[in-house]
Amino acid sequence: MNSIFGNMDDLYLFCQVVDAGSLQNAARHLRLPVSTVSRRLSQLESRLGIRLLEKQSRELVPTHDGEELYQRISNEIRFAENQIEGFLQHSGQIKGHLRLLLPYSLYRNQISTHVEKFLNEYPDVTIDIELTLGDIVPETDRDLVLAFGTAGRTDIVARPLFQSAFKIYASNKYLEKHPTPKTLSELEQHRWLTLSSSPILTLFQDGQAHVVRPKAKMRINDAEMLIKAVEAGVGIAAIPSVYARETDTLQSLMEEYVPPPSQAFLLYRQRKHQPAALSLLIDRIMNIEFIV
Repeated sequence: MNSIFGNMDDLYLFCQVVDAGSLQNAARHLRLPVSTVSRRLSQLESRLGIRLLEKQSRELVPTHDGEELYQRISNEIRFAENQIEGFLQHSGQIKGHLRLLLPYSLYRNQISTHVEKFLNEYPDVTIDIELTLGDIVPETDRDLVLAFGTAGRTDIVARPLFQSAFKIYASNKYLEKHPTPKTLSELEQHRWLTLSSSPILTLFQDGQAHVVRPKAKMRINDAEMLIKAVEAGVGIAAIPSVYARETDTLQSLMEEYVPPPSQAFLLYRQRKHQPAALSLLIDRIMNIEFIV
């Protein structure tokens, strides 16, 4: 077998593939062609004389030998990577490649200018920004995720950012054709549009919870597209107040009944030696004064 130093770069690549769960995700993170990642992994397996990875369903997972190798070397490789980043930080250089995942509407309305300023301040930092339509959790320790909810995960850091308040809205166009609801029973009978797949909506009045079970005419998991449909007169919906305030075509309904707020979190994996670029971006986002 070749000297271990001839394998270090490919061992790092192997760990990245295990962390990412697929060649495609690892290649995107490493900014390499998928064919290059595949070829180098095959060459590493040939040099070591063992099979490291195998397909399971749609994921690429380590074999028994691959898992043992990963457990033996991954911490040391991360430690070496962090030491290099620490050295660069000490020498005044902030470098690194990060991945930021968050809802489209949140990035467009409240985050984009802060990220752009951050990148201008740190020209050696690169970021992949993925705009999502559903709640997700960090896949690797270089992911930073803004999500409403934590998906019940206990293996990640979840720092509260803000709470998004909701009200029930209908458009003037819709109310011209449908009577304004006065009771919960009447409210339940209207044509509902929702962000959630849950058939139950809880409303609070003076601290008391009331449950309604509206029949959803449409579900769409993006707040801006939901508002567009409400404005078009398709139905009524519980909408984040921050977005509804931007239009004068909507009217709030039964304001004494309030849907519960939605909690936004900044999610990332805890690690002993956090990359400097990631720590700086975390601090930047945590200090944003969100409009809610």
